[in-house]
Amino acid sequence: MTIDIPIYLKGEDLGEISKERPLRYIVRGVLVRAKEELPFESEVDRYEVTVENEKGQSVITANSTSLRYCIMKWGRDEQAWIDKTIILWTVKQNVMGKMKDVVYFAPEPEKKE
Repeated sequence: MTIDIPIYLKGEDLGEISKERPLRYIVRGVLVRAKEELPFESEVDRYEVTVENEKGQSVITANSTSLRYCIMKWGRDEQAWIDKTIILWTVKQNVMGKMKDVVYFAPEPEKKE
């Protein structure tokens, strides 16, 4: 077994993406990370979603909005999310007094025929 250090996806590292021009990833895992273990200050435990694309695996710290999108589509059992495709985009927002590119994700919309 090899030990991989997770690569956290940060909005500022993703370039010019939007909800109209998102990136696509496959969900590979979901876990709860204790607030003390997070790579940033948080008042609560947070969900981390491991995702994969052609460049490899990364981790997204999920916000409540993104979690709601996925729960509405796939339910609350995280095993139902595995191997599903999500779209990922960023929104510029004020976070603790600083403007940041915040990462959002949702299930990939079904293709219309």
